[in-house]
Parts: sequence; C-alpha cells; structure tokens
Amino acid sequence: MIILCTGLLFSACQKEDISNRDPDPDMDGVCDPWVTKKGLSSEFTLICQGVDNCPNESGDGEDGCPKPQEEPHQEEKQPNKSPDPDGDGICSPWVVEEGLGREYADICKSYDICPDKAGAIANKGCPWDDPDVDNDNICDSWVIEGRYCNFFEEAASDQQKAKEWYITKFCKCQS
Repeated sequence: MIILCTGLLFSACQKEDISNRDPDPDMDGVCDPWVTKKGLSSEFTLICQGVDNCPNESGDGEDGCPKPQEEPHQEEKQPNKSPDPDGDGICSPWVVEEGLGREYADICKSYDICPDKAGAIANKGCPWDDPDVDNDNICDSWVIEGRYCNFFEEAASDQQKAKEWYITKFCKCQS
C-alpha cells in the first residue's frame, strides 16, 4: 500500500491512498499526469513512462495522444463517386468544386449540371429538350434564342456528332 502525504506542513498533511489508482488507465504506455505530479514516475516505470497529454484516450504518440489520421486518397474518400457517372464526357460538379479537373482530364471536362443524365457540353451536360415540339422540322424558339441551331442542324447530317452531342431529334432553323 502506497500512502502519499501532500501538503507543506505536517499538520496540513492529508493521507492519500493511491494503491488502487491505475497509472495508465488508457493502456497506451504513457503515465497519467498525476504520476509525475506526485513524483512517482520511478515507481511505475515498468507500467508507463512520460506524461500522458490525453489521459482519457489511448494514443500512439509519445505524448499519449492519438496520431492525426492522414487524409485518405481521393479514391478512398469517394469510393462511389465517378467523375462522369452518366458517361457524357462532362465532369460531375464535385470534380470542379474540389479542383480535380486536371486529374480527370482524360475522362471528362467542363461542369455537368445534370451529372446523372447524359447531355451535350453546349447544354451544360443536360439532355436537350425537344427542339421541335410541333414536329414541323423547324426548331422551336428556345433553340434559336439559345443559339443552338448549329448543333441540331449539324447533328442531322453527322451521326457521329449527333451521338457525341446526345441529340436524337433534329430540326432546321429559319432566318
């Protein structure tokens, strides 16, 4: 049984039984601060050493605190995130927002405002609305006002461009 007498004067001495007190309750090998404060470091060298700055949590460092975790790599951080989930060649917003455009440049470019639906870059990655609702082969006003005529006219004569731009219905603009 270890009994400590604390205080400057014998009359002010208070006995404290520390025999049941664990010098390292978080079992990280670093002594709780009370061990050093009470001058008992040499008594517990087989159990712990040093002063635990984080006595309530087990640590890996010399100070008894957990070491900071490294930031996971992008793939680990976002295992289910694809830079281009809809396969239209336009990057999901998170790629641009996290400044990873160069990292995924071989997969996608620009900013897809419709990352779950394939669309043309000219349409910000969204599918085109019906360019000819009344089916008269003349493009509707939104095509003309948005200056998209060349997309629908070129797609009508070039199947590769139609596929690349995700255009399935064609029309002509009249001036």
